[in-house]
Amino acid sequence: MNFERFYTTGSTELPLAKYVLHGHCVMPGDKSISHRCLMLAALASGCSHFTNVSTGDDVTSTRTALEAMGAVIEDEASSSTNAPDSYSCHVTGIPASSFLWTHAPLRTEEVCLPEPVALQCNNSGTTARLISGICANFYRPCVLHGDSSLSRRDMARVARPLRQLGAHIDLTGTTLPLRTTPSYLSPATICLESPSAQVKSALLLAALHAPGITHVQLKQLSRDHTERLLHGFGARFWAESADSLYVHGAQPLHAVRYDIPGDISSAAFIVAAALLCSGSDVHIDHVGLNPTRRAFLDVLKRAGACVAWEEYENNALVAVDEALDAHACAGAGKRAGESEGVSAGKRACFNQTLSREKAGGYRAACTSEHAVVSGDPSVFESEPCGSIHVQSNADTTSRASWRGFHVSAEEVAFLIDELPMLALLAARASTPSVFSGVDELRAKETDRVAAIERLLAALGAHTDFRNGALTVSPVQQSHFRPVHAFDTQGDHRLAMCALVASLVCSTPFRIINTQCVSVSFPSFLITLERLLHDNCS
Repeated sequence: MNFERFYTTGSTELPLAKYVLHGHCVMPGDKSISHRCLMLAALASGCSHFTNVSTGDDVTSTRTALEAMGAVIEDEASSSTNAPDSYSCHVTGIPASSFLWTHAPLRTEEVCLPEPVALQCNNSGTTARLISGICANFYRPCVLHGDSSLSRRDMARVARPLRQLGAHIDLTGTTLPLRTTPSYLSPATICLESPSAQVKSALLLAALHAPGITHVQLKQLSRDHTERLLHGFGARFWAESADSLYVHGAQPLHAVRYDIPGDISSAAFIVAAALLCSGSDVHIDHVGLNPTRRAFLDVLKRAGACVAWEEYENNALVAVDEALDAHACAGAGKRAGESEGVSAGKRACFNQTLSREKAGGYRAACTSEHAVVSGDPSVFESEPCGSIHVQSNADTTSRASWRGFHVSAEEVAFLIDELPMLALLAARASTPSVFSGVDELRAKETDRVAAIERLLAALGAHTDFRNGALTVSPVQQSHFRPVHAFDTQGDHRLAMCALVASLVCSTPFRIINTQCVSVSFPSFLITLERLLHDNCS
């Protein structure tokens, strides 16, 4: 779609906000939750059912990798309950015997490794980092690959804590390709220095296959989707405090049914567009409002922006009754059985015949009688969900209604994906903004700090980055200055920022590489088109 068709090239006398946004919209299924649901379902016994799974490229990479490892994922017929860019599916887990924790340890001379499985992660850092935790105990070696962008990103920080559990991981320097060799994992106490939710999640997923209790200590909190979902899938998992987590490994998970809420990070760009286009009034429905993801709303609210949100439901993960759900998953179950038979033949090269009783005895010997199980495993209140309402001043000649943002380093982990959007809004604030501790942005698809500075400079704002803090001084005129062209360099969040900025430029500008929005929000332009109304008639 050519986004420039929303505009006419006019004189500088044209009103600043030629368009306003009005109406209701829904977001695609949350990308972070979709990744984790598919991965945990792949580790569960039985057949899980999800609605509103993201169709974004990143989640598709996770799906493809899990299928290569033996999970069976089958699309359901089109459902009216799905948001745009979302689908429903059944997931039958990888056979439990594909993981070494279900087998007694072998002597080195008994092991004959099968051929490695190649997992293509494309541009998805979430896929690469999280699935490495699953691969650590898998019966086949795994080799993780990525595209040119992902292959430049640091994987050493996820390899280090996994090695503390006993994982055998080889890297090319500090980047992909990453190779895992089948490893018997052991529980450990691990202190994570990184504020990355991806590193934490990889460690928690690996700990599920480490017999005994793994204690994860966090120096800094981050989004908690994995922790919430672990409860819902029946994991023996508990928190002494928000920064002190325990996982009881060598445990089966159960299948669930779950309706994934809308992606709040995608919603952030609709919020930004509504705030920038004077006179807008937009409601975003059925969107996730996890407290560790909605920090950008808190930042906007305290700066004086007109945003409000309301929790009206809690999406529950409901345990699947295998007897009742057998009919719905019959096709998937049959295929999973066939896959298990094939896998069993390949595992013969381990030179091991293991009875169920022997495997059970090994697991029991590694299980602490003091394990803590918190919550009802059948139903867990997982993710708060609700609506966001955003309005903007109808006066097109006035300055923005929000003050500059002051974001602390402690807050950054909770709005890391929304920082580009906040920086764009900072360029139109009434006072300067300061974002502290944003170094993590330099390890994304691009160096996002440099990319943000490049975009804002083109729009007429002044930026300064030093000692990990980004300062944004807003534009002096009442609109963004004309831009000839901007190259997103394939970064989906920068692409959406540029597209939103173009709404309030006095003339349209060329945005290069906008197709990358398909990573997280393929229908972004369609959603904008449905909300946009001409304000000049």
